[in-house]
Amino acid sequence: RDRFAAVIRVHTHADARAAISRDPSTVAVVWRRGRARTVVFACPDGCTEILAIAVDPDVPNAWRLRWDAHGVTLLPSIWRTSGCQAHFILWEQRVWWCSPLDAEWPVDDPRWPAALRHELEAFGDGFGSAAHQETRSSGA
Repeated sequence: RDRFAAVIRVHTHADARAAISRDPSTVAVVWRRGRARTVVFACPDGCTEILAIAVDPDVPNAWRLRWDAHGVTLLPSIWRTSGCQAHFILWEQRVWWCSPLDAEWPVDDPRWPAALRHELEAFGDGFGSAAHQETRSSGA
């Protein structure tokens, strides 16, 4: 998968998983107490794992979520150190694949949009950090 078709807001992880089982191209944002807590989606490499990414700013090492008219963006990259070993960035609902060996932002890759490269440069050195490599997941 190179793009997710829809983003929905749900109240529980069970609601998120149910929505994804109906349509694997859905990204579900779990909201509790007035804010986004977790982003749940099917791993885009097709391995059938469901990923749950913490985005609550009060949680140590949480990813940064942006949800706007362009779609959902999660930074830094998601680097699975188990299972399929997928390494990607979800930016404006598109999946941008990273080399599994990259430990630096691939900001010099001309295939990536200039706006994405600029955002990665501004984000800093969180790319590939150990805190952002392993994601919680479970089989579908």
